[in-house]
Amino acid sequence: MGSKLSLTVRGRRLLRELKAVRERLGLTPEQVAGRLGWHRSKLYRIEKGDSRLILNDLEELLDVYQVDPDEYQRLRELGRDAFKRGWWLGYRDVFPGDTFFAAEHDASRITYLALYQLPGLFQTAEHARALTRAALPEHRWHIADRLAAAQLERQSLLERADPPEVVAYLDEGLLHRPVGGPRVGAAQLRRLLDVAEARPVSLRVVPFGAGAHGGLAGPFTLLEFDGADDGPVVYREGLFDTVFSDHAADLDRCRWALADADRVALDPAASADLIRTVARDW
Repeated sequence: MGSKLSLTVRGRRLLRELKAVRERLGLTPEQVAGRLGWHRSKLYRIEKGDSRLILNDLEELLDVYQVDPDEYQRLRELGRDAFKRGWWLGYRDVFPGDTFFAAEHDASRITYLALYQLPGLFQTAEHARALTRAALPEHRWHIADRLAAAQLERQSLLERADPPEVVAYLDEGLLHRPVGGPRVGAAQLRRLLDVAEARPVSLRVVPFGAGAHGGLAGPFTLLEFDGADDGPVVYREGLFDTVFSDHAADLDRCRWALADADRVALDPAASADLIRTVARDW
């Protein structure tokens, strides 16, 4: 899924459209590069996503392609948004791989199946810091603050004018686990309620009484996008590796797991009631 630049979905969409315009005009990359005075391989690298397309170069390409004014403006706006510096690039010291964050940034719908950890979009800074320290050997605790800060930057996604729709299936055990202690745990539960009430987020708790269900096969995140050419992807992070897949069989399996979790999960209102009850008990 990723490229050397870990392009956003908007970036990949722009490159597809530019290549389609070039091919419709019957021009080769070498011919276009020659007209612009570029190195003959430059457009190849741009279209493959190996070189960044700056706005000036995009404007030159659109002039060569002689697109109509409306198309020019649309593609220019897409290019301006597609190649903005993502927040995640400032955290490459702690997140060397950024393909997930680039995809999450452009998703129109995000679905979590969470069994062991709360999704980062919902974590408080103290929760994130405690979770990071628990997951790392002591000599690496110095990065806990950086990781917590990254989680908070990530949450700006929910504050956008066009936030994604978010659905999270949360195992009930997540509500009872006192990550960081009772005070931090109670504050985290209040954060969950605030997120669900103020933003397009649906929280669905899978209660202990549900017994065995398809979601117990493992946690994952399903990212879906607007646009017929931008298919869904599923992401799963583990101790030794991460999986980022758009294979039909993997997507079908994840959708089945989500459907079965949905079958046994509490509805949003009952989930909120349970979260409030657990928070009061702390």
